[in-house]
Amino acid sequence: MNFSVVIPVFNEEHRLQKTANEIFTFFAKQSSPVEIIFVDDGSTDNTLSLLRQYANQHACKVISYGENRGKGYAVRQGALAAT
Repeated sequence: MNFSVVIPVFNEEHRLQKTANEIFTFFAKQSSPVEIIFVDDGSTDNTLSLLRQYANQHACKVISYGENRGKGYAVRQGALAAT
């Protein structure tokens, strides 16, 4: 991969579909390979379920952990998982 994009999310159930579709559409048009990593920061809504559906349909990684630890922690976890 040339680039890794880390996207921290927390309770984004209502915005995720539109945003994710725009992200996948944009990066599909790029000439360089891109690794997309969503990090669920302990969401309590349906965000994780939606992310898992996207992972089945698109080339992206999903990282999740049980409790909310903040955006900095989520970004760090995504960066550590990046290839």
